Amino acid sequence: MNLRQRIRAWLALALLLALVSLAAGADLLLSQLHGVAQEILTQPLANSAELLRSHYRATQAALWLGALGVAALGAALTWSLLQMLVIGRLEQAARTLAVDPLAAAEPSGSHRDEIAQLLAALDGYRRALGQEQASRASQLEALQSLRGAADAVVVQLREADRLALVGRVAMGMAHEVGSPLAIVGGYLERLHTLEQQQAPLADRLHCIDQADHALARIHAILSDFAEPGLPRSRVEDRPCDLVAVALRTLGQCEQHPRARRLTLDLQPQWPQHLADASASHIEQVLTNLVVNAADAMRSAGGKSGGRVEISLVRQGDWQELRIDDDGPGIPASALEQVFDEFYSTKDRADQASRGSGWGLGLAVSRRIVHGYGGMLTASESPLGGARMTVRLPVAPGQRRAARPSGPVEPLQA
Repeated sequence: MNLRQRIRAWLALALLLALVSLAAGADLLLSQLHGVAQEILTQPLANSAELLRSHYRATQAALWLGALGVAALGAALTWSLLQMLVIGRLEQAARTLAVDPLAAAEPSGSHRDEIAQLLAALDGYRRALGQEQASRASQLEALQSLRGAADAVVVQLREADRLALVGRVAMGMAHEVGSPLAIVGGYLERLHTLEQQQAPLADRLHCIDQADHALARIHAILSDFAEPGLPRSRVEDRPCDLVAVALRTLGQCEQHPRARRLTLDLQPQWPQHLADASASHIEQVLTNLVVNAADAMRSAGGKSGGRVEISLVRQGDWQELRIDDDGPGIPASALEQVFDEFYSTKDRADQASRGSGWGLGLAVSRRIVHGYGGMLTASESPLGGARMTVRLPVAPGQRRAARPSGPVEPLQA
């Protein structure tokens, strides 16, 4: 049984039920009216009112039953007519699609109805969805290929970072070892000259002692680089006397090939300036600052000499080590930038000839000073060049202690 036959069967059943309901309601209504007439004639007048009310309610129920039957009949007729119309349109569309599936989408005169338009729209949506799916698939393939390329780039960047870290460590090691190694070379050259001049044994032993001290500094620097994270402080030679450290540093800088022509002066405020820092680390910092001043003066004006003054001042619980030079100075805009790694104002040709000027000395020096809770700053010098100020905490036993009776005379290095 197809859908049309089912609709017709339901319609016949609804008509039959509606007719039965109407017949039953009419029979019930006639029976009630006949019974009322008989009882009114036989019953006394006093019971007539109550009898009429009971029969009124029964009659009302019969009328409601009849009304429901009529409503059911109307609903069945309406639903059947609508179904017949829709089924007719669907059958017409099905026949059209069976003959030519593309004819339903063509706006011909026989197919200009709502169902044909709906089918045309659905077909268009289907085609658009297919195109969108194909586009999404191609985009997904492109994204997967890009992801593979990005993963490869990440691997390359990580490898480059590791190589850059190794390179920075190697450059830092070469830079920091270079100064004491140059001092060793200077003292060996000096020792050779003294041997030729048959100088006193004490002078030759002094050269050997200073060269041995420079070699000890190289060993300490290499020990620092061998430990993870590059230690920021040492405890072996801490605290230290900055006056003794400065005297030793200036004596060694006299044999440094890039600083031996400088005029070096030391001006301490007191005979002793104890600081809570490692002597070898502060000597490394002071050597970097003196050699850096010599390089700056040579790179700017080409002069082989210059003046560097080192002064020591105590201010409260801080020791200040000031290094002044009469070189070209530092522009105000670069007073902080000079402490960045690989920043340098030195001439590139001069850097290549000396194998220096990588812009690491000031960066390493500031890191060392900060490791002891101090500060390293740059400013303008009264000599006309640059001033580097190393600020370190005094030794724990000397904090807020009484000062010596008076200043001492400046020392000549």
